[in-house]
Amino acid sequence: ICSLSVPALFGRIIDSIAQPDKPGAREELQKNVIALVSVAMLGAAFTFGRQYLFAAAGERVVARLHKKLFHAIMQQEVGFFDATRTGELVSRLSSDTSVLKQSVTSNISMGLRWSATVIGGVLFLFFMSWKLTLVMITVVPAVAWGAVYYGRYVRGLAKRTRRALAKATEVATESISSVRTVRSFAREEKREEMFSARVTTTLGLGLKSALASGLFSGGASGAFTLSFVGLVYYGGWLVLEGDITSGVLTSFLLYSLTIAGALAGL
Repeated sequence: ICSLSVPALFGRIIDSIAQPDKPGAREELQKNVIALVSVAMLGAAFTFGRQYLFAAAGERVVARLHKKLFHAIMQQEVGFFDATRTGELVSRLSSDTSVLKQSVTSNISMGLRWSATVIGGVLFLFFMSWKLTLVMITVVPAVAWGAVYYGRYVRGLAKRTRRALAKATEVATESISSVRTVRSFAREEKREEMFSARVTTTLGLGLKSALASGLFSGGASGAFTLSFVGLVYYGGWLVLEGDITSGVLTSFLLYSLTIAGALAGL
C-alpha cells in the first residue's frame, strides 16, 4: 500500500507546482510533501520488517535442512557412498539447501508483493485514466511477459552452467582427496583430461549464457523504453486536450514503471 501511494502523491505534488496561482497551492504542496515523506518512512519500516522476518525464517529453515540432510547421509549404507560421489553429496549439502531456502522465503515474499503491486497498480490506473490504461495494458504486459519467459530461458542456461561447474568440481574434489590412489595408478594425466573436458563444457555453456543475457538486457531495455515513450506521447496528447493533468500523467507513468517491474519480478 505504501509503495502504491508514492506515485499518487508525486502526481499531486506536480499538480501543486504546475498551478502556483491556485489558492492554497503552497499549503497543498507542503501537505503532499509531508504525506510523501511519511509514507516513504512507513514503507521503509515495513520493508525492514518483511526482509528481516523472511531472512531469519530462511536461515532457520536452511539450518534444519543441513542437520536433517547430514543425518540422512550418515545413516546410509556403505555401498551408497561407493556408488555416490563425494563431491555430489557435498554439493547437495551446501548448494541445494541454499537454493531451497531462497525458494521458500524470498521467492514467496516477493511473489506476493509483486502480485499485490500489479493488481493494485492496475486499479489505480483505471481510476486515473481509463483511456491511457487501455493503451498500457496492450503494450506493457506483453513486453513484460516476453521478458519473463526469455528470462526463464536465461536462468535455465545459468542453471545448466552451474551443474556443469559442479561436475567439474566433483572431478577435482575426488582427484585431490584420492591423490594417493591416482598417483599409484599413474592416472594424473587422465584426471587432468577429465577435469579439462568438464571445464570446457562449462565454458561453452557460460559463453552461451553470456550471449543470451546480453540479448535479454538489450532487447528488454529497448522494448521498455519504446513502450514508455509511447505512453508519454499519448499521455501528452491527453494533457493537451484537458482530459488529464500533468500530475496525473506523472503518477500514471510511475505506476506503469512499477507494474512493469512487478511483472518482470513475477
